[in-house]
Amino acid sequence: MTGFILRRLLEIIPVLLAVVTITFFLVRLAPGGPFDSEKRLEPKAQAQIEAFYRLDRPLHRQYLDYLWDAARGDLGPSYRKTGRTVTEWVVLRLPVSMELGLYALAVALAIGMGAGLLAALRPNSLLDHGVMSAAMLGICLPGFVLGPLLTLVFSLWMGWLPVAGWITPAHKILPAVTLGAMYAAYIARMTRGGMLETLSQDFIRTARAKGLTEARILLRHALRGGIQPVVAFLGPAMAGLFTGSFVVETIFQVPGLGREFVEAAFNRDYTMVTGTVLVYAALVALLNLAADLAQAWLDPRARGL
Repeated sequence: MTGFILRRLLEIIPVLLAVVTITFFLVRLAPGGPFDSEKRLEPKAQAQIEAFYRLDRPLHRQYLDYLWDAARGDLGPSYRKTGRTVTEWVVLRLPVSMELGLYALAVALAIGMGAGLLAALRPNSLLDHGVMSAAMLGICLPGFVLGPLLTLVFSLWMGWLPVAGWITPAHKILPAVTLGAMYAAYIARMTRGGMLETLSQDFIRTARAKGLTEARILLRHALRGGIQPVVAFLGPAMAGLFTGSFVVETIFQVPGLGREFVEAAFNRDYTMVTGTVLVYAALVALLNLAADLAQAWLDPRARGL
């Protein structure tokens, strides 16, 4: 396991380098610049600003300087948000995005695993078909459609929940449900498939022959093997929940890092965009590693990988 962890950590380095390189050059190929405005600056003032932010240097020199600074933990200054560096904005906004991701993960696991277990206990029944139909609907509804629909029903029509914001627990319900609904649908289908396969194994029949109760068989023997597909999916799922909240944060005005990324992209804030992508890439790699370790703990056969 130690060798496996070290190999995976070493693999993260070239991945992060590729992500930074692609993002650095792509964001500069987009039309416009960080200091463009309706009223154009005087050429002398424009030159002074570019010199201050080292934008007057050749592109390859800017790239090498950024790599050196990023390796030392310095993501550079924000071009549009003066007074704070990109690192300071990441520290300020990332906890909000991670909090939203944790709430969405809780929603996805609670709804998805509960629905999958119910469907697996009654295969090919009306309950099974209903749950799987609802799961398919959840997969087909993207967040930018589900979010406004939930706002329309629970905020405008019923008046139960606030429309937007991130202040009270009530503000956090609709964003968490919107972000977690699609992943709950995937988890429900995986839980059903994994449980059906596990319940058909010989050791389950042996446990029933010994007279164990169905609840004990389900919770103590079948669940550990049945949720292995879910555990394998949790790596990319958590990465998607923590990093895919751009639309949800924008819809519900959540002050997270995803919303900052959207604003930075519109404003051509090069350092903010590149720094945010780098942080998200590192977070995704670590979450995938954690999911692989959890799967190895559940399945001893995976420990030899």
